Amino acid sequence: MQRRQNGSSLQSSLELVRKVGPEGTAKVFEALVIAAYERPMFSTDDNKKSAVGEFRDDSQLACIKGTRSK
Repeated sequence: MQRRQNGSSLQSSLELVRKVGPEGTAKVFEALVIAAYERPMFSTDDNKKSAVGEFRDDSQLACIKGTRSK
């Protein structure tokens, strides 16, 4: 989400995470990148920080809920 808020392209972010660890790990990171780019990009630093924090918390919550349901 930080790359999204700083104006990095979707393509460059996907290329970066595709180089990470085993294929399963890269797929999880790829899903997070796509989710980040589905959210709006903000222009002020305060709004960017808020967006990053909200995305972090939403992603963590989804992971926690996902592991509890198994």
